[in-house]
Amino acid sequence: MSKINKLYCEWCGKKTDNEPTQVAETPILEDIEKEIDAFGDREQIWGPFSDWSNLNLSSEFEGKLLVYDELLNKIKLRIICQECLEHDEMLYGKYYEDEIKIIDDLNLDKN
Repeated sequence: MSKINKLYCEWCGKKTDNEPTQVAETPILEDIEKEIDAFGDREQIWGPFSDWSNLNLSSEFEGKLLVYDELLNKIKLRIICQECLEHDEMLYGKYYEDEIKIIDDLNLDKN
């Protein structure tokens, strides 16, 4: 009789029996995403041609974006519970699905 080892989700701390999966160091954080939306055009901040030196970002907001970007781009095997994975997927669709389409369109134009 094998005993299932319960591990803890690296995002929320809940017990889970999920296997490790390739994910970011942090989930998408809706509070920060709302701040990005409040700034105006998301593409000015995250777009392929964004240039923060041309934007009027506060030092605090720019620092927050730098850390957030780093955490979102640190991908490795992590133990994440199903609820966190589903919530992150929902937020990804809400905030980034259109941006991926724009990048795909830009890549198609280069071919």
